[in-house]
Amino acid sequence: MSEKEIALRARIRDWNASASSLRIAAGLCFLAALLLNAMTPYLSDDYYYMFSFATDERIRTLGDIVPSMVSHATFANGRLVSHSLEQAFLLLPKAVFNVCNSAVFLWLMLSSYTVCNVGKKRSTLIFAVIVMCFWNFVPVIGPVCLWQVGAINYLWAVAFCLFFLRPYLALYFGPTEERWFRIPQRLWSRLLFLAAAFLFGMYSEITSAVGVLLAVGILLCSGREKRAGQRWLWLPILLAVIGYGVMLSMPAEHLKQGSFALRELLRRIPDVASVMREDFGVLSAAWIVFMVLAAGCGVPWFRRLASLGFALGGLAGNFILIAAEYYPDRCKITAAYFLILACCILLPDLLESSCALACRAAVGLLTAVFALNLIAGVGDIGSAWYQQRKLEAQIAQALENGEREITLSRVYYSTPYSPFYEMKDLDRFDPDEWPNRFIARIYGFDRVYGTDPVAED
Repeated sequence: MSEKEIALRARIRDWNASASSLRIAAGLCFLAALLLNAMTPYLSDDYYYMFSFATDERIRTLGDIVPSMVSHATFANGRLVSHSLEQAFLLLPKAVFNVCNSAVFLWLMLSSYTVCNVGKKRSTLIFAVIVMCFWNFVPVIGPVCLWQVGAINYLWAVAFCLFFLRPYLALYFGPTEERWFRIPQRLWSRLLFLAAAFLFGMYSEITSAVGVLLAVGILLCSGREKRAGQRWLWLPILLAVIGYGVMLSMPAEHLKQGSFALRELLRRIPDVASVMREDFGVLSAAWIVFMVLAAGCGVPWFRRLASLGFALGGLAGNFILIAAEYYPDRCKITAAYFLILACCILLPDLLESSCALACRAAVGLLTAVFALNLIAGVGDIGSAWYQQRKLEAQIAQALENGEREITLSRVYYSTPYSPFYEMKDLDRFDPDEWPNRFIARIYGFDRVYGTDPVAED
């Protein structure tokens, strides 16, 4: 190896371990998320949640949200925490949510990096790999990360889950210089965490259940000596379980549950199992390969055990849907996320082992696929944004002309990265159906008609 090659490799290592490099990567991640959020309009349920479920009148104040959520729990679903947040954000300019959602996404990526790189030197590469995996392997990115009500219900649920797991992971990995791994010590901080644990239990039927299971598993795997000094950590789990029970006790939740008859459960198992093959086959295969390499290359047992735990969390996030009446693509984010963590927590050690060359090749392949998906996804999001801009101009012109009815074209999309992917942005048949009637009330029309996407001349 020549001196130039040696010097180049040294510069790359220095750049990878530089705090400035990581800050630049994090800043670019935030700005990209903010741009994509800014290109995402209100759609579908966003218009629905602008109105009270109790009175069918426009939500005007925070006080209007309380009776709205009481009615929501009766015939919509029991996720009162997330949908209260949705109605609160709809009182504010869309730009406020764009910034908050981008911040939540960045926090999730940085926190995931901190967990996966615990005990290792700073690595911008590991952070980039996590971001690329998220973009490549989470199904329907647009509806779960950009669409406002979808992001609050799914992306924020995963971020809340990692926040809930934070003290348990800190206990498991032990003392570390990373400030992220901290267990609440003061009474006020513990009380706040207990309140957050209860709200987390009420947040999501899928992610909250997975979070509770992982917390129990991590606590049990942390060792008796560590648990002895932090017995209070059983309390947040108990409160999360209570919160979960409160959510499931809501009348509307019984409408969503599938039959628990043995015949029906057995019938749904193949459907849910097929999701592991079709949507998570690559991630699952990568995890198996990484675990075999980790065992052969001497990756510490506690990292392999953590990887196994995250993989089991991913499986739980998928197979819990056996209890549901149907399996929307939006619900797949929890399984995808924990499978990504299961793979990425092994990567720092593998890149320092005799398997480094094969892992670098895998990262190179991941980067190439990410580049293609990024171009396709951003292009599709941009196309939807352009179409929406034209629709808004059409609406403004119709209002200026004093028209009382309008026909709008549905937005065309081609990839799951579009926030419009498999979403009902307009009803094509009945102007009095959802969401047309709410869109009409927002803009001041008597009726809004929908048509299929119309190609330009």
